[in-house]
Amino acid sequence: MKIIIIFGIFIHFFVYFSIADEEFVHPGLLHTNEDFERIKNKIELKEEPWLSAWKQFNTSRFARPNYSPRPQKIIYRGIGFPQNYITLCQDIAAAYCAAINWKITGNTSYADKSVEIMNAWSSTLTSIQGNNDLQLAGGLYGCHFANVGEIMRSYKGWKTEDFNKFKGMMANIFFNAGWGRILGNQPTSGSKRFYYSNWDLAQIGMAIAVGVLTDNRTMFNEAIRVYKSDWYWGASSQFIYYLHPGYFGQTQEAGRDQGHNTLSIGLGGILCEMAWNQDVDLYGWDNNRFLAGAEYTAKVNYNFNGSGFADVPYITYANYYGNDVVQTMLGPGKGNNRPIWSLIYNHYENRMGISAPWSKKYAIAMRPEIGSGNINGGNGGSYDFLGFGTLLYQQDTISESCYPEGLTARVNGTKVELNWWGPVYAINYSIQRSTTINGKFKTIKKKIGTQILTYTDSPGKGTFYYRVLTNGSTCAASNIAKAFIGTKLYFSLSFKNVSNGSLPIDLSENKFSIKLFNGASVGVGIKGKQTALSLNGNMQYAELENNLLSELSDYSIATWLFCNGKLPKNARLFDFGAGPGRYIAFSMQISNGNWHFKSTVGGEFAETGIQGQGSLDCVNKWIHLAVTQLGEDVTLYLNGTVAGQTKNLMSPFRIGNTTNNWLGRSQFYIRPYDRPYFRGLIDGFEIYEGALNQKQINELM
Repeated sequence: MKIIIIFGIFIHFFVYFSIADEEFVHPGLLHTNEDFERIKNKIELKEEPWLSAWKQFNTSRFARPNYSPRPQKIIYRGIGFPQNYITLCQDIAAAYCAAINWKITGNTSYADKSVEIMNAWSSTLTSIQGNNDLQLAGGLYGCHFANVGEIMRSYKGWKTEDFNKFKGMMANIFFNAGWGRILGNQPTSGSKRFYYSNWDLAQIGMAIAVGVLTDNRTMFNEAIRVYKSDWYWGASSQFIYYLHPGYFGQTQEAGRDQGHNTLSIGLGGILCEMAWNQDVDLYGWDNNRFLAGAEYTAKVNYNFNGSGFADVPYITYANYYGNDVVQTMLGPGKGNNRPIWSLIYNHYENRMGISAPWSKKYAIAMRPEIGSGNINGGNGGSYDFLGFGTLLYQQDTISESCYPEGLTARVNGTKVELNWWGPVYAINYSIQRSTTINGKFKTIKKKIGTQILTYTDSPGKGTFYYRVLTNGSTCAASNIAKAFIGTKLYFSLSFKNVSNGSLPIDLSENKFSIKLFNGASVGVGIKGKQTALSLNGNMQYAELENNLLSELSDYSIATWLFCNGKLPKNARLFDFGAGPGRYIAFSMQISNGNWHFKSTVGGEFAETGIQGQGSLDCVNKWIHLAVTQLGEDVTLYLNGTVAGQTKNLMSPFRIGNTTNNWLGRSQFYIRPYDRPYFRGLIDGFEIYEGALNQKQINELM
């Protein structure tokens, strides 16, 4: 049976018609007026690589001034439908080339051609139809078309009523068709999220583009929120799935195939650039996480002049895509050469001074980058990007850049792993360490090369501070990163000196906040005093401070618990996360009846953890539970005895920013008839930095 999905001018389920809170920069998507002035100047001066790129641009089959548009009433994309979306792609490519030509040459015949194409479509198109692939049409081509409109908005020959009609088409047809992909995956009903990161990234980019085009700040801000969230596959922390040493960011689609993997990176670059031109820095978000993914992907695919493919690390990736997906190695199709690298390289190296060696290699090897529809025989994938990056994004080489940044220190057992971003002109690096933040720093390693910016130290137990310098320069050192090896109290929930109904406090030096909800209160603890958190199973829970565990590598969680009767399935003792896609949690009893400690950054299907036999023996009795992680080794103790062990690469800091840090409540959607809340008492709940050993666990009992 054919499934038909239609989005058109008669459906308006997520359209914003709001006044912008603050004015946008116009033009301010992929290109600004300053960009066009730079390009014109370089061409006039006959400078390379701009001059060669300009000549190549004008050989495009879509740069013809006599191009004739072919608007369609309905655009179809998807197997089983009369697919005609290539017609739309080609007309957008022609409108874009005409717009670029006008901005560079000033020839209004090109401006008129671009306007003619846009008017033809806004007067004809009524809907986008097909299977789920129609959402890609809405996202990819909506972003492209909005960029054309943004360039042309200042042209006096484009009538106001025609411009408004074009904006209406973008908001009512393209936006609705694309953004439904995101809306269908709100974190409410579980962790089954379909498709891959490129779908979400296409919609985020389209929403940014249409938001700016239509001066819709609400739409724009929502797109930014989604990218910064921890739930959607297109969110930064999901699409750059795992950071290997040296800030090589394994991407969500790396194990699928390289065509889709490079598609995701290219779409990420586009949305970062558009946000940048509106003074929102997504390039630098989460310590340049996008660059980590770009460098990883460039290294995977680079193979020019007989270099061969470089080796990269890879961890198993699990996902839920209609069927269960487990990918244990890099996907096929290495050497997928999309016109995406000039944009990325020029931002990081020539704007910011941050070394991006693999992106740079790719950008230089592909000069001049070609435009839309000019690769792979003009198939559908050849229209994924507008292209011409060498011409449009190349900037002058930055004059000075010499200090490292983004240094992090992560504890892994008895070792400290250091990673940092390097400056463009660094030759090598030295590592310095101190035992006090304002004390004397001693050099512990010299002449570290520039290929992989990582170093592992074994300093012994204690608190240590690190910084990185570039050798042979007078530049400032990097930021200082702190590491602690050992064990110390990190959080301790206590009702000390408070009465019933009062809020508990954190006895640790961190003084994290604690809130109680729906009547949660103090109860009688294991020693017969008012020391326990009392939860009745009827939507009562405690909420701990945001990002409670986000800086921890090795850790321990320990607590006494008492269950008031048999608990419902899926009730969780604790759950620290950001929705049903990312969490560290302990379930009292999962669907098969067993208790389960687990963590994940990819939803329920990607969980790793320790599962017991049956439910916990805690009904009307006190038991002690503890879990520790030392490096990759996770151990769970029940009443001081080892109850299970496993390997787990997802330390708490890899879970990312957590806004739902709960005792007694689950990340998953709570249906009224389920009420999977913990029912009982929790006493002496503590978190430690570092992994306690078995003797230390028993001393807590």
